Amino acid sequence: MSLPVPTEEPLEEEYYGTALGIDSDDDDNYGYDRDGEHSDGNDNRNRVGMLPRLEDNGNGSHGRHHDDDDDESMGLMVRKREGFSAMNIDYSDPPRYRRRRRRGGGNNDNDHEEEDDEEEKMCSGAAGGFRNLILTMIIVLILAILAVMMPGIRDKSKTLQGFRSPTRLPVEYQCPKILLLPPKTNKENVDGVGDGGGSSSSSSSSSNGNSVTTSSSSSVHPLAEQYFQSISTNATEFLETFRHSNFFNDVDGGKKKKTYEEVKEGMKQFKSKYFSPYLQDGSTIYESGCGIGLNLFMTLEILQEQEDDDDEKVKRIENLFVYGNDGWDINVQTANAIYNQIPPALSRRGLICTIDSIQLGFIPENSFDLVYTGRIYPLFDPLQFNLGTTMMNSDRYKELCQRSSHTGGSSSDEQSEDWTAITLNEISQSRQNEWYGHWVTEMARIAKPGVPIIVEHVSVSYCDLGETDDDDEEGGVSSAGAGGVRKEWWSETATLNTFGWDIDPTSVIIEDDTIFQGRYHVFMLKNGKREKYLL
Repeated sequence: MSLPVPTEEPLEEEYYGTALGIDSDDDDNYGYDRDGEHSDGNDNRNRVGMLPRLEDNGNGSHGRHHDDDDDESMGLMVRKREGFSAMNIDYSDPPRYRRRRRRGGGNNDNDHEEEDDEEEKMCSGAAGGFRNLILTMIIVLILAILAVMMPGIRDKSKTLQGFRSPTRLPVEYQCPKILLLPPKTNKENVDGVGDGGGSSSSSSSSSNGNSVTTSSSSSVHPLAEQYFQSISTNATEFLETFRHSNFFNDVDGGKKKKTYEEVKEGMKQFKSKYFSPYLQDGSTIYESGCGIGLNLFMTLEILQEQEDDDDEKVKRIENLFVYGNDGWDINVQTANAIYNQIPPALSRRGLICTIDSIQLGFIPENSFDLVYTGRIYPLFDPLQFNLGTTMMNSDRYKELCQRSSHTGGSSSDEQSEDWTAITLNEISQSRQNEWYGHWVTEMARIAKPGVPIIVEHVSVSYCDLGETDDDDEEGGVSSAGAGGVRKEWWSETATLNTFGWDIDPTSVIIEDDTIFQGRYHVFMLKNGKREKYLL
């Protein structure tokens, strides 16, 4: 029986028929068999072209081939592998890389690695973007929950201070250059309720408004220089001592000394009642005639330390921007040192300038949320008697009021003297009214529409003292602290708009001073609609 002879076919045809018959669109089928049917791509051992085809011996079984046939088949395999090497096909790579090589014809592995890296980056970028979107949605949801569950979170000023800190001041301007006359160091006018601020004498201004010469008859605070040095060297020690020092400037020769804490307790109710409803965190407040800044310091502490009433809850206020002016440079230096180094209630210093309170034209109008003064100092000597001391001048003006109130007299000389007293008193009071009117004009001009203008510790007029008041009586009204305006004058002036205040006459409220009997406080609202704050 003869062995079956393998079919003789050209090796070249067998190789290329197998190699070129690979289906590039089918990952599982790698070629065709000799009968034109797909071979099983999963059985690498039986791929077409790997071994020569054997003939059937007629009984349904395949015969064995001889050694020459083995050599021939091995030769085919070797030639096949050589052919695949020539085409840069590597079966160790995944099928998709082989397809890319056949399609692109490239022979650089780096090209394919770059393509794969780009695919991976695209996938990772899409996944990262989706994660960021989810994270953002979670944060927004948390913030929304906090806003609903914690409506008072905005009151936590220490936490939010960094977010609210502006890069610019809310009200911006430049302090003018000032040429001041030497301050008075005697006791001509030491009736300094407030802490030594304000001014009460004639002033002159240059035409360009950039430089002014001023002569202030308000005294320098007796402790201003000492306080300035204390703050510069040891601010902590200053805080411990100033609260128990005399807050006023030796009023009436020392009869009515009041410490900072005593004045603070006496002013707490008034400031809480008339300041608080018109301010919120971040508001601007201006004190005209601020002295060394202690009245403003007190105001900020009271607003921060407010306690709830039985009927309503009071909002504590802090983070205010503070502005002001005073007639003496040493007072201004001390005030700036206080608000630079130890600002109370998280306040932030705006500008505190050396200038008289009737010369604020360099400040933009409609700028501040509340404008007030701790004291409008009466004119020291409106009729220029030049009697020397405060007490002597005060007694002289009080005498004029008493004489002008007489209605009878037996001699023509006495009647003539009464007429003179009446005339002099009218001139004196007219000048005082002008002084107060111009001071408030500047306060009202820089206030925003609808906001308060407040005047504290207003002196009564000499004629309002009466004949029964005793200067030496504890708590009595002193002539040294008089020289102001009548209580009715405020409503009358607002109604007539004599000085262009633009004040609502119906808003004027007068409250008696609890620190000094005979003095009083004034609350007024500027015409216009107040801005609504965005809470």
